[in-house]
Amino acid sequence: MGIVQRFQHWSQHTREDLTANREDLTSTVLRVMLGLILLGKGIAFLSNAEELRGLILDSRFRALTAFLVSYVTFAHLFGGVFLIIGLFTRIVTILQLPILIGALFFILPAQGMVFNGEFFLSLLVFFLLIYVLIVGPGEVSMDDYLKKYLL
Repeated sequence: MGIVQRFQHWSQHTREDLTANREDLTSTVLRVMLGLILLGKGIAFLSNAEELRGLILDSRFRALTAFLVSYVTFAHLFGGVFLIIGLFTRIVTILQLPILIGALFFILPAQGMVFNGEFFLSLLVFFLLIYVLIVGPGEVSMDDYLKKYLL
């Protein structure tokens, strides 16, 4: 193989690696950003449990108030940490989806908060959850590490 063919071969593989790394970097950054948002909301719900309880009491989910306050708070806390490190990513995402669907379609519209910052943050988190569910955790995650080295 001549020098020109080696260079072409090298440049083709370098381009493919850069493209794969860019996509992986994007999915990792979005996953970590989503985890930080969920962790922050979990901390906010933990410190303002009465406000969350009031939101749930004003909706149609009154019968399950104690369970829902606990579920939402701890799902956001642990889900955020698990998304940041990339552990059980798709399971955590599936556990978060009912919370966001409830917030977008039942809780926030009942409070009259349809077009404010809280609604758009919930909408952004919902779409990021869908993205992470489809794309997966990426190569920079505990899921990938466990799959490669321990399983």
